[in-house]
Amino acid sequence: MSTVRTFSQHLSSQDLQTNFACLAMANYFHNFFEVGTPLTAKIINKFCHLALEFTYWQKNHNQLGQEVFKQVELFRRHFKVDFSIDELMDLRSLQVIDIESSTEFQKIAEAYFSENEQKKEQRTYKRVNEKDFIVIHFLPSGCIKVRYLKPLVYLQGSQLKPLLGRCISYEESLELSTQHINELQTAPFTTSFFKCHEEKVTVTTLKGYIFRPQPKVEEQPLDKTLQLLYPLKSLEKHFIDTQSDPFYISMTKRIERAIHLLKKDSQSYLEPSLDMYEQGRLVAEEVFPDDKLLELLVKELGRHLVAAWQAKKNKNGELPWQKQQKLSGLKRKVHHL
Repeated sequence: MSTVRTFSQHLSSQDLQTNFACLAMANYFHNFFEVGTPLTAKIINKFCHLALEFTYWQKNHNQLGQEVFKQVELFRRHFKVDFSIDELMDLRSLQVIDIESSTEFQKIAEAYFSENEQKKEQRTYKRVNEKDFIVIHFLPSGCIKVRYLKPLVYLQGSQLKPLLGRCISYEESLELSTQHINELQTAPFTTSFFKCHEEKVTVTTLKGYIFRPQPKVEEQPLDKTLQLLYPLKSLEKHFIDTQSDPFYISMTKRIERAIHLLKKDSQSYLEPSLDMYEQGRLVAEEVFPDDKLLELLVKELGRHLVAAWQAKKNKNGELPWQKQQKLSGLKRKVHHL
């Protein structure tokens, strides 16, 4: 059976200088998480779904669709594949529509998953912002998968279907699955594919409509991989109680400890407390923007830091320029929190 690696090598042998459709495919499959995976129509269709989230490919879907069929046909002349061309998503004849009504979009998604997913699974739909949804699939095994959907559907024939977005799998304990490749939008126009192993993650990230590869992360602790951790926690807060989330609990306890140490000896703990403040502020703004407890703790830590900096200035005279900049910046941030 042909693999993703073999297909990737075929794509890389094509002219990629002026053919953006082929370049996007080559980047995606060359940087596919596990290139030894057998090549299937489902894997190719996954690429199509992600590509169609970009306005560029929504406008140029015919070009992309022609290239997908062309490259698969060329590949099939030399390698055996276990799927027919009819199983591929035909991008040439479809139209992508942005559904403005969240109620209508949820109806379309519910109809699709009721028809295409396991009959025994249960599903819950949750809004994560004004337009986007997550679908939580409760599998018969007790595991869950969480799918992030933008309100984009495609019309093919007379049927509306949702673009299937990105999916993250969890064990019954709500620990990240070690058996699946997970997908998450970690920045605008950026998708990270990651797999967990013994509390470490390997991450492949692709950016933009040509899926340009970013530096790969190999076997790094998740809590040190902030470009993945923060977007992940921002998503998980919609279905995991923060009071049981180790990351949230650790963050609040560390801020509380920084406040306690500043009260005890403000001068000795000034620098590490400033670092803790910056971490806490970032998490409060980007991950848990509506969390009142975290907001109050960050504000309190900020006030103690401003007082400690001022006391040090009064004692030692003018501070070095860099520290003056830090202090003035800190005052502005505390004021706006």
